[in-house]
Amino acid sequence: MTIAVGRRARDEPLSRCVLTRMPNVMLSPNGLVMTDEWALGSGSSAMRAIVAVRRGHVPVFVANPAVLERPSLQALRDG
Repeated sequence: MTIAVGRRARDEPLSRCVLTRMPNVMLSPNGLVMTDEWALGSGSSAMRAIVAVRRGHVPVFVANPAVLERPSLQALRDG
């Protein structure tokens, strides 16, 4: 499992972060995940979502499910 944790300059020093003491945690820069495989998977997922909506279906991954309650999207809900 991968979990992204954003850190800002004003956050506590990394040396005091509990994640650094966990043996099953690997810390890396954000850019580490930006591989060809990641780009292909991310782009493919986005295209499948666009096609699903175009066909009147709810996409598999919806970042904000509350939007499905909008009257303009009733066809997707009832679909």
